[in-house]
Amino acid sequence: MNWQDILLMLGGFVFAVALIPTLRSAEKPPRSTCILTALVLAAYAVAYVSLDLWLAFSAVLITKGMWLAILIFRKPRRKVGFVDALNRRK
Repeated sequence: MNWQDILLMLGGFVFAVALIPTLRSAEKPPRSTCILTALVLAAYAVAYVSLDLWLAFSAVLITKGMWLAILIFRKPRRKVGFVDALNRRK
């Protein structure tokens, strides 16, 4: 365990804690943001494992899990049809 591993782990946990209000909020980021962020974090996890940074790996997994939870608990948007759009203009 080296200082870089500890520093990256602490940063990952801070990001995970910072996502708690987003997870609890009714408004969520777009699906594309959630998916892209989770994919990038998965790539980081692979890099951390290859460098034997196991603490950073665990923090990134938790943060990635938070992004996936935000994606899963996202309320589906109501599709607005052409008639609905016209009615809104009145």
